[in-house]
Amino acid sequence: MIIRSVRLKDFISHANTKVDFPLGVTVLVGPNGAGKTSILDAVIYALFGEKVRGDKVEDLIRRGCNSAEVEVVFEHNNLVYKVKLERKKKSVDAFLERDGFEVAREFDKVQEEISKIIEMDKATAIRSIIVRQGEIAGLLEEDPKERKRLFGRLLGIESLEEAWTNMKELIDYFSEKAKDYDKKQFELTSNKQNIANLINELNSLKEKITELEEKLSEKSQEQEKVKKEVEDLKKREEEYKKLDKELTEVRKEKEIRNKFLEKTKKNLEEARKAKIEADKLKSYVKKIPLLEKLKNLSELIENKTQILKEKEEELNRIQGYKSELSKTKDSYNEYIMLEMNIGELKKKIESFKGFAEQKVETQTKLNNFKDALASYSKELEELKNEILKYLPEATIEAKRNELERLRKEKDEAEKRLSECEEKKGKLKGQTKKIEEYLKILGESSICPVCKSNLTPEHREKVKKDFQKEIESLNSDLEKLKKDLKELNDKKKAIENELDKVQKLNVERVQTLQDEIKKCNSNIEKLNRELEELKPKVEELESAKNKLRELEQRQSELKNDYERYISAQRALEKERSKEEVSLELEKLNKELENLEKDRERLIEKIGYLPSDPEKELSDLKKIEEEYNKLVGISSQIEELERTEREQEEKIRDIGKREETILNEIKKLDFSKEKLEEAEKRLSQIGAEISSLDAVINDKKEQKKKKEDEINSKKEKIERLEKEIERLEKIRKFVKDLEIIRNAFSRDGIQKLIREKAAPIMSYYAREYLEKFNLDITDITISEDFDVSIIKGGEEIPISSLSGGEKVAVAIALRLAIAKVMAGKISTIIMDEPTTHLDEERRKELVEIMKRFFSEEASIPQMIIITHHSELEDAADRVYRVEKIGGISRVVEEY
Repeated sequence: MIIRSVRLKDFISHANTKVDFPLGVTVLVGPNGAGKTSILDAVIYALFGEKVRGDKVEDLIRRGCNSAEVEVVFEHNNLVYKVKLERKKKSVDAFLERDGFEVAREFDKVQEEISKIIEMDKATAIRSIIVRQGEIAGLLEEDPKERKRLFGRLLGIESLEEAWTNMKELIDYFSEKAKDYDKKQFELTSNKQNIANLINELNSLKEKITELEEKLSEKSQEQEKVKKEVEDLKKREEEYKKLDKELTEVRKEKEIRNKFLEKTKKNLEEARKAKIEADKLKSYVKKIPLLEKLKNLSELIENKTQILKEKEEELNRIQGYKSELSKTKDSYNEYIMLEMNIGELKKKIESFKGFAEQKVETQTKLNNFKDALASYSKELEELKNEILKYLPEATIEAKRNELERLRKEKDEAEKRLSECEEKKGKLKGQTKKIEEYLKILGESSICPVCKSNLTPEHREKVKKDFQKEIESLNSDLEKLKKDLKELNDKKKAIENELDKVQKLNVERVQTLQDEIKKCNSNIEKLNRELEELKPKVEELESAKNKLRELEQRQSELKNDYERYISAQRALEKERSKEEVSLELEKLNKELENLEKDRERLIEKIGYLPSDPEKELSDLKKIEEEYNKLVGISSQIEELERTEREQEEKIRDIGKREETILNEIKKLDFSKEKLEEAEKRLSQIGAEISSLDAVINDKKEQKKKKEDEINSKKEKIERLEKEIERLEKIRKFVKDLEIIRNAFSRDGIQKLIREKAAPIMSYYAREYLEKFNLDITDITISEDFDVSIIKGGEEIPISSLSGGEKVAVAIALRLAIAKVMAGKISTIIMDEPTTHLDEERRKELVEIMKRFFSEEASIPQMIIITHHSELEDAADRVYRVEKIGGISRVVEEY
């Protein structure tokens, strides 16, 4: 696989980056944190779906953006493919095409298709193509144990070891699950025995139920026979009750009619007595109409006399109102004249009132503008004073220039901080490495650095040299910490000043100046308007003074005016004097005639009643008694007719009573017979209920037994399935143990080592030949021990020069990749010079120049580094830098 190009949009720190990768060596160089490794991250994410940065996938999206895009174009077997990924915050879109035609869509399907194309799973591809930081140096410079672990990790053996370890826990888990097998077998046997016992008990219950049901059938037949007898007696009982009820009703009717006849005879006697009493009261009742007429006539004369008095009062009132009008007439007329003059003045004042309001409104506006002018002026002065503390002038341009200056200073400080942090990390790493050397040194007779033999004196000298170097490194660290503190303080000061400058409201200065100009213009305009309104407002005040004088005089006349109005309104409501006088004359004549009529009525009665009201009341009571007696006596004929009819009906009822008694006798019904039959029926019913209860109880027991049997059957079925499952688990545990043994160091791991070691030796030897060194052979054993042959003799790795170590390490790493992937087209090295000093970095460059000077075994190599020395080995160099938090890639050659 050859990578042709990578395009990033809003990916980690890249806003819009495109990088082309030709054949040969391409170097991406730049300081730490510039965004070099982000390009490698994009390739890994697009081709293999591996996230290498942050805790969340969303961390791949550049801060402030909603999505990130990656496009990688690669070539395999002379076919060109393009994979595009768009990572959103909650989803990812993926697309793979070949020569413009769609191959796959959706993230998982695209990754699956890429694995098929390059004929490698992603783990193998990543291990074979990508050389991570520290791997090259570690292959030779780590202690033998760590070196073997690194070989194992690169070949995938380490994952087999992990699988072997992890499977122990899995085997233990399933072994624990399978330990209940014997217990379940015993439980199954026990349940099968229980179900046999339950079936015997169920058969016994079925026989008992059959016996009880036969007895119940006999009792049911007997019950049916007695039931018919009871039904017949109940029918006769109904007929008996019907006749008895009818007899009761006949006798009751006979009794009622006898009582009614007795009452009728009594009422007839009382009616005859009432007729005699009514004849005695008749003469008194005839006086009542004459007394009532006398009473009504007296009341009419009294009413007419009262009306006469009211008319006389009305005539006196009319004459009083006319006198009041005469007294207040002049005052009324003057008040009316004043009312007209006041009205005209008010109209004039109303017409001028708008000028006064306009003057007040104009004055208010003027005051408001003056207040605003003072406020704006004060704010402008304070704002300018604040701005000029930080800017040469209060303009937007000055603020923009200052912000740009401060941001550049901040970027410079951050860059220096990053460089210092990198130096600090290197110093700490060197200190830690020397301290480890001191620990290893101890009483050892071999130098941990050069692997040469040590005498006690030499060992002490090496210890002192190491100690001095640690002290020197600590001194450098302390100085670096001081520089870091100063840089951090400077950065904070810049950020603080930047924050203050950003908050300066320069735009407000121009706004305030515009507002002050508007205020001055409006104040001048309003002053002119006030001068124009002044004479009109003075004329308004003169009219108001005149109005107050007229209203004062009107107030003095108001009492007489209101008296005139009141008398006039009252007189309007009264009738004319002539009309009232005429009515008085008419009323006097009517009273005279009524008095004559009353005298004539007294003569007719024969006397003048001393108290007509009381005498009439007494006669009314007599009249009531008279009317009552007349009413009673009027019923005599009706009562005589009723008496005759009741006597006839009582005779008919007697005959009906005799007929019913004869029918009851013929019926032959006895209540005792019915009670005896019902008692026998109840006893049989109780026996049937008892039998039903026993049968139901037996059936319930039968159902419980059946349920228990079914439950046992289900439990047996579950146990059989559980035993079957446990048997499978036991077999699975045995299979797992076999598989685990296969994954052990003596299994597949050993097989891989046996197969891989000679192949790696072959390819390592082949690659070393291209470096043109005097190393004649290299061998990797099954335990990944590396043997170097030089001048026909095996030499220790520690005796190799720095350049030879780098060459051997690269040959080993390429050989491992070859074993993993077959033919290698692309190798990507991420910071290969990590842990290499300057001299060995230069040697690495020379080795790589020689490696690619002839026909390259590997067509394409991509190197990511922060060391500029590697540029000398490159066919193309890209400079990566970060400006304003955004990574930028520039092609240098």
